[in-house]
Amino acid sequence: MRKIWNWTWKWMVMGAVAAVLVSVAASCRHDEPKDRYLDVQKQFEPESVVIPWGYMTPEERRKYPREQFVVRFAAEMPEQDVFGPVDIDASAIDFNKSTLLLVYNLIPGYIRKVRYGWRYETAEDIYAFYAVYDISDYDENGEYDDNMFTYYRTAVLVDKIPADAKVGFSLSYNPVQRYEPAP
Repeated sequence: MRKIWNWTWKWMVMGAVAAVLVSVAASCRHDEPKDRYLDVQKQFEPESVVIPWGYMTPEERRKYPREQFVVRFAAEMPEQDVFGPVDIDASAIDFNKSTLLLVYNLIPGYIRKVRYGWRYETAEDIYAFYAVYDISDYDENGEYDDNMFTYYRTAVLVDKIPADAKVGFSLSYNPVQRYEPAP
């Protein structure tokens, strides 16, 4: 009789555990959309200039603003920037199907490599452009100077972003400890 009771008890416990697991699995929302990576239609030639930020006055530093532009129409194109007139031909862009993202970043050190991505984040309901910079305090000759910065412009063409959509920009750095030539 005792063996039957032990066997019955084990089945009751396993059944209760199975019932809890089934109820937890059933309560999960499987229809919720996930973040998705989006295609970049075109990347324009980046522009950059190395500047002696650590040796500049506050007035000189104001010439290098960190800005982001979401250009949905040709009329929204900035007229000029640090690099002169914006060299992207807005008349060649079909703004009915595309949006231009212009990003100006001030990066500490020298840029060795840039990786970027574009995605839609469902939890935040935001389109997100992000860039990762491999940076170093060593110039192309292997000389160390931690007062130098790189002012960098990225321009990418993406599928049309709705006018009421939020767009976010983020960046991160990956320090390279010694001089490594850019690929």
